[in-house]
Amino acid sequence: MKTRSIACLFLALAGALAGCDDSSSTKKPNDLGLCDPDDATGSNSRFLVISALDTIKEDKDGNLEGFNLDGTAKQTCECTTSEDENGNQVSNCGDYTSAEGTTGIDNQFSRLDQEVGEVLNLSGEIKKNIGEGDLIVLVSIDGLDDKTITSTTNDDCVAVEIYLGYVPNGGPPELKDGELVAGQTFDIRDTSFTDGMAMVRVGGAIENGRLIAGGADIPLSLPVGSATIDFVIRGGRFDAKFDGDSLKGGLIGGFIDVEELIDSVESIEAYASLGAILRPVLNKFADMNPGADKKCTAVSAALTFDAISAVRGDVGTRPDYDAGDSDAGDSDAGVDGG
Repeated sequence: MKTRSIACLFLALAGALAGCDDSSSTKKPNDLGLCDPDDATGSNSRFLVISALDTIKEDKDGNLEGFNLDGTAKQTCECTTSEDENGNQVSNCGDYTSAEGTTGIDNQFSRLDQEVGEVLNLSGEIKKNIGEGDLIVLVSIDGLDDKTITSTTNDDCVAVEIYLGYVPNGGPPELKDGELVAGQTFDIRDTSFTDGMAMVRVGGAIENGRLIAGGADIPLSLPVGSATIDFVIRGGRFDAKFDGDSLKGGLIGGFIDVEELIDSVESIEAYASLGAILRPVLNKFADMNPGADKKCTAVSAALTFDAISAVRGDVGTRPDYDAGDSDAGDSDAGVDGG
């Protein structure tokens, strides 16, 4: 259960594309200059499932991918230090530079991943949960002006919604060589909606065939066993390149307030004592949002992802899966075609 719940935190980043604020401008309501999703008037759409989601590691030159979430390459709060091999105190939260030379990259989750890597294979857990149908993240892109999207396509306003999903029979999805097969039908969990509206809905744009979305905060409620973890993803962003009907080389990013997350975890009786373990680990890598004492209070994060075409099913609750029931759902679900 602990491993599954930690993997669920990665799913939270898929919800880092929150809705827009109440700005009077209809075209630029958030700090990324992106539109209100209600202003997306095109007649075309895409429905996709995230087929790969992974942590990001430094390359051989020490570069790392992610977003400049705070808009600067300078540290805006006081973070912790650790002693290096020469006995010098070094910062645990310095910004990175991307392989393309972008400075100010905020992605301390990469360091956190390295810290826990000896006891928890996060990448492996994510892939396992996707393959078993426990981590199905669906992306709906609506209001597209063009039916076909190429490297020269531009669209100043599209609507992006994110849902949690499941295979209609409640079981695992169809796989080939360990990867999701495109064109499958996925139902949407009813918990992805409130008052008939998607909980995660944001305006975006397409620039030279690249989807950009995000720029706001969102409250999230994630099921963990029979309980729910509630927290907020701050400053969420989403960036990926269209490749036919797929999205490739995508990034999902945002940052999570340490105390908000710990309070939510400890509100679950089974995890009431985890704060003493989580707090020093999370605070070690906190790099965002200075508190009253100037110390960092939030951890930045970014993940890579790919998404492939899918078919939108019904809205409901994931049923219990009976592997012996050949009449349940799609007969190909759970079959590795490789």
